Amino acid sequence: MRGVRGLIGALVLAGCAAPVAPAPTGDDAEAPPTAGAARPECGTDDRPETGIPGDIPLADQLSGRAAQGYNCGLAVVGYDSLGGRGANANLAWSGTCAYVAGDGIAVVDVSDPTDPEQVGTLTSPGAVDSLETVHAVDAGDRSLLVAGRYGLFFDFQLSESAPVDVYDVSDCTQPVLLSTIEFPQSVHNVTLSRDGRTLWGTLPLQAFDLTDPTQPRYLGNLEDQLRAQGVLQLEYAHEAWPSDDDTRLYIGGQIPGDESSMVVDIEGWPERPPRVLSRFVGPGHSIRTATIDGRPFLLRSDESVVNLTANGCLPDLTPVGGAAQPWLTDLSDESAPVDRGRLTLAINDPAHCLDALASGVNASSHYHDVDDPDDTTFALVSMWNAGLRLFDVRDPDAPTEVAYFNPGLFGVPLLDTSGAPLDPLLNLQGQRGFDQAWGHVRYVPETGHIWVATRTGGFWVLELEPQVRELLGLPAMPARSPNGAPPRPAASQLPANAPALDLSSAAFYCTLGRL
Repeated sequence: MRGVRGLIGALVLAGCAAPVAPAPTGDDAEAPPTAGAARPECGTDDRPETGIPGDIPLADQLSGRAAQGYNCGLAVVGYDSLGGRGANANLAWSGTCAYVAGDGIAVVDVSDPTDPEQVGTLTSPGAVDSLETVHAVDAGDRSLLVAGRYGLFFDFQLSESAPVDVYDVSDCTQPVLLSTIEFPQSVHNVTLSRDGRTLWGTLPLQAFDLTDPTQPRYLGNLEDQLRAQGVLQLEYAHEAWPSDDDTRLYIGGQIPGDESSMVVDIEGWPERPPRVLSRFVGPGHSIRTATIDGRPFLLRSDESVVNLTANGCLPDLTPVGGAAQPWLTDLSDESAPVDRGRLTLAINDPAHCLDALASGVNASSHYHDVDDPDDTTFALVSMWNAGLRLFDVRDPDAPTEVAYFNPGLFGVPLLDTSGAPLDPLLNLQGQRGFDQAWGHVRYVPETGHIWVATRTGGFWVLELEPQVRELLGLPAMPARSPNGAPPRPAASQLPANAPALDLSSAAFYCTLGRL
C-alpha cells in the first residue's frame, strides 16, 4: 500500500487550476468528436459522450450531465434495479434467466426482456460472497450454475473454506442446489466446460469432475503438475477457458513482471500429464476464444483497478497502473501465437493523461465476451467507468468501436463501514459515484439483445440499434427503439431524496496542476 501511495503521490502536485465551467446540458451538450478519434454512429435519440471516448468529463460531473448517462448505438429494452442493492458484480446466464453476483446471487427472469424481474436471491455457502466466482452453462442434458466464495491470490496457502455451490437450473427461475464443493484451496474464478462435466477454479488452478453433479470428484491441481515439469510462473491463471472439445485450456496470469499466457494440451488429463504448447508474453485476466475469417483467436485482457493510475499515464503495470485493454491473439499456429490488434479507447491514450487524471475515470477492461465464438463479428467489453463498449473485430488488425452504453454517475459516493467516504486516492470512482460495468456480458443472437449488469445501476437489457446491425453486416431485426433512446429510462432515476453527490472537497482532484 505504501508503494502505491508513493506512486500516486508522484503524480499529485500542489496547486489547482481555475474550476472548469459547468458543461451545457440537453441537446447543447453534444460536443464535436475529438480530432482523430473514430466515433460510432449514434441514433438520433441517443445521448452520446460529450468529450473524449471513454471519459466522463469533470465538467459533466459538476453540471449534472454525467448523471444522465451516455449511449450510442445501444438502446435500453428493459431494466431492473435489483432492489437498489448496489455492489453488483459478475454475470452468468442460462435460458431466459440471468444470475448477478453481489449480495447473494440475484436471479433475474428475462422471459419478458422489456420487463426483467428479480425473482429470488441465492444465499447458499458459495453464492453469498461470489462476486466474480460465478458461471453457468446449458449443455443439452443439463443446465448448471456454479457459484463460489470469492478468494484472492493471497489465499494460496490458506486452508480456509472455499465452497462452490452447484445448482440445477433446468427451471432457470428456480435453481435447485445439488451439491457444495469444498475446494482444497482458495477459488477466485470458476468456469464450466461446454458440456458441463468439468469445473475449473483458479488461484490456484484446480478442477472437479461434475459427471454426476450431486457427487463432484476432485481431479487435481494443474499448477502443481506444470510446476513439476519445470513450467514456473507466479500466477498461472486468473480465468481459465477450455476449448469446446476439452483438449485445450487457455490461461493467463497478471502478476507484474511475469504476465504470461499459455495454451495447454489437457487431452486425457488427469491420467495424461498436461503439456504446454505455447507460452507467450501478455496477461489473461479475462480470456475467451473467437473465430475470425475461419482463424482461431484468443481475446485476452489485463486488469487495472487502482485510481489514479488506471489510465494511459503509466505503462501497463497491472494491477497497479496503466490502462487494461484487450488484445486479439492469432492461434493459427498454437506453438507461436501472434498478437494482432488491440481494442482501445481514446481516454486511455497517453496523450489524454491529463484528461483522465482530471475526470478520475478508470476506463480499463475487466471482462469481455464475443457475439459468437465460432463465427465472431464483435466483442463486448466491460470497461469499468466507461461502461459497456462494443468493437467490430472482423479486421483483427484494426478493431473498431461501434457502440457503447454507460450509465455515468449512478448513485452516491461509496462509504466505509464507519460511514466515512472511502479513500479518495485509491477509490476515486466510488467517491464520485461512477457506475461500473465489470462483469461478463451476454449477446442473444435470436433477439439482438445484450444483457449487462452494472455495479450500482442494476441489470440492463439492451438492443443493437439498426444502424449498428447494418454496419456489422448482421441481419435486420425489429427494434424497440429504431432511432435510439436515452440511456437512463425513468425506472433507473434516483429517488428524489437520494443524497447528493458531494464534490466540494476538490483538493484531491487537483493533479498536475489541473482540475
